[in-house]
Amino acid sequence: DYTMLFFVVLLSTIFLEIYVAIIYSVLGLIAFNLFEFVLYRLIPTLGLNFILLIIFYPIITKFFRKVQLKIDSKKP
Repeated sequence: DYTMLFFVVLLSTIFLEIYVAIIYSVLGLIAFNLFEFVLYRLIPTLGLNFILLIIFYPIITKFFRKVQLKIDSKKP
């Protein structure tokens, strides 16, 4: 199901971004502000990931189908 796959990828991206921001904040590399984080980092990242998912998903699935067909069609 494409919808679930897209949802899981975008949700994983959110968790990764939050994790990285927390680690940077603990190390003192950034000053964590939730509003700025969401506005300047999370929304652009999600937008770009969504666009790339829409562009690259059909290409990757087509490639894997070709590879799978080649593997399945080899004769012993």
